[in-house]
Amino acid sequence: MEKLNPKNYEIISFDCYGTLVDWSQGITEYLMPVFLAHDAHVIDSWVIEYFANIEPNIQKSTPSYEDVLVKVLESFADRLGFTPTKEEVSNFAKSVAVSKPFDDTVDSLKALQEEFDLVIISNTDSELFALTQKSLDINFSEVITSEEVGAYKPDPKIFDEALKKVKSSRVLHVAQSLYHDIQPALAAGIDTVRIDRYKGGSDPARTLSAKPTWSFDSLADFANALLND
Repeated sequence: MEKLNPKNYEIISFDCYGTLVDWSQGITEYLMPVFLAHDAHVIDSWVIEYFANIEPNIQKSTPSYEDVLVKVLESFADRLGFTPTKEEVSNFAKSVAVSKPFDDTVDSLKALQEEFDLVIISNTDSELFALTQKSLDINFSEVITSEEVGAYKPDPKIFDEALKKVKSSRVLHVAQSLYHDIQPALAAGIDTVRIDRYKGGSDPARTLSAKPTWSFDSLADFANALLND
């Protein structure tokens, strides 16, 4: 594998949920008490697997990611045999948006921002990401959302639009998901870095045979490799 060379890039783009913030923990921390309140007993890994399986189909007919999350919770409720309250439904999207960053996220982003323009490419709404950005404490050069583009990753349109917006081909895309990010970014001609956030456990995204340009166990490892070349 070719060595990661920082001189090849001027922009680093990131997926957000599952890469910078702990998407799966945020989901289970909100949903498990809801399920228990309705006497529905499941395990965390099933929740993440079910979410990952139903989300892409819901996205096909739902332009707002907040509405996607509403339909996801309704699907869980149908499957588990209960009716969620209006408050439980309305609070779900916000709970995902305020998921906590991984421990290495903020320091790594701040270090990378000293040398590169940082960009977000995310399957979310602009309003929801604004809540997330508060915990990241970073001013991104661009924030490209599925709401803005009118398409969800892995649709190649979102990466095509991102390249147009940043006006550069010297982009390195960093993400956890092979399905949502690595495969379509590679197809768009973008070098990729996979952060293997769920090593030793279930990957909340669909697993594909796509091979990232580089792979690291953590965002901190990636930042160190890039900045200490």
